[in-house]
Amino acid sequence: MGKRRKIFDGNGAKLLKASTEIGGIVKLNVPGWAKTEIDDTELSNTTVQTALLAALKKYNDMTITIKFANQDEVVEGNAEYTIQFPGNVGTMKLWMDLKSVGDASFENNTGVTHDLTFLVTNMNAEGVETKPVLTLGGAA
Repeated sequence: MGKRRKIFDGNGAKLLKASTEIGGIVKLNVPGWAKTEIDDTELSNTTVQTALLAALKKYNDMTITIKFANQDEVVEGNAEYTIQFPGNVGTMKLWMDLKSVGDASFENNTGVTHDLTFLVTNMNAEGVETKPVLTLGGAA
């Protein structure tokens, strides 16, 4: 029998900036990545353009729907953010810069939420390349 995967519903997930809780996450779209094309066409090409796939990955924007606990921490500028999953599931740390704050949404039995969109910069405060880190904990 194969190993079972850990399943969790996400209730209780939080967004933190450094160690300060910004709020509870209502919806989270974890960013995927893509590589860009590099045009390799030369003047000697006569029938088709040629291209190469870049070696470096670029992470897509992250969008988080959140109920604020500490709105003062949501400011422009590159910072390390942590997605804290509920219980002992784990964390995801990313260096991001706030790209946009969406309109406030008001729904019955939900309260006020905002969509925050972040550019995943992959660069820490010292300008060093720092990719996202997913840390899983607890028993499988």
